[in-house]
Amino acid sequence: MKAIIMAAGLGTRLAPFTDQLPKPLMPVNGKPVIVYQLEWLAQNNIKEVGINLFHLGEKIEKFLGDGSDYEIRITYNKQEELSGTGGDLKKFEDFIEDENFILINGDNLFVVDFNDFQEVHDNKGGIGTLYAREWEDPTRRAIIDIDHDNKIRKFKEKPKPDEVFSNIAVSGLYIFENKILEYIPEGEFTNLSYDIIPKVLASGEEIYAYIDDGYFADIGNPSGYIQAQIDMFRKSHEV
Repeated sequence: MKAIIMAAGLGTRLAPFTDQLPKPLMPVNGKPVIVYQLEWLAQNNIKEVGINLFHLGEKIEKFLGDGSDYEIRITYNKQEELSGTGGDLKKFEDFIEDENFILINGDNLFVVDFNDFQEVHDNKGGIGTLYAREWEDPTRRAIIDIDHDNKIRKFKEKPKPDEVFSNIAVSGLYIFENKILEYIPEGEFTNLSYDIIPKVLASGEEIYAYIDDGYFADIGNPSGYIQAQIDMFRKSHEV
């Protein structure tokens, strides 16, 4: 299995800090968020990692290099313009080849049992498995409705309050079969949550949810970033 980290975002919600530092390099308890992700991948024997770059991407490449410091190999995709999460993913088609892959949002901090996640994906046999959990306020995420087998029946990105049908929402960590790329048009701006996943579900392909209550933080907004600092500081000082 390979991994792709989406690291091209502008980080506008964390400005002015992200005027000089891209979101994936924002430090949490002294360590950049993307380093936590790379260490997690290496621990789970995922050695081939693709990273897309745009906003201050040269700083990410300079900091991480070829990935050897983290016992992985990094392939960068440097973008001249943003093409949405779907369009960005499509550009990794040659990198992915015929393998399945794990997709990670570059501003997420998490503690997830990868082996369990992968086992669920393999056993379900769908085109994708999305990491999901319950949220008090699901309006900032993609909410899902699932059946008794955790197969996704309904998917809605950032619903308005009167559109909320579930408090279970997807949280920026996915396992996909390479077939997902067939649903992404070449050279178009597309969004994974607004365009591609709804298209895949409408086609009859099966996508499942991996429900977990482990640690997860979105550092892409000020409140999430501050909370992650507190959490990781406490974790590092546990006896």
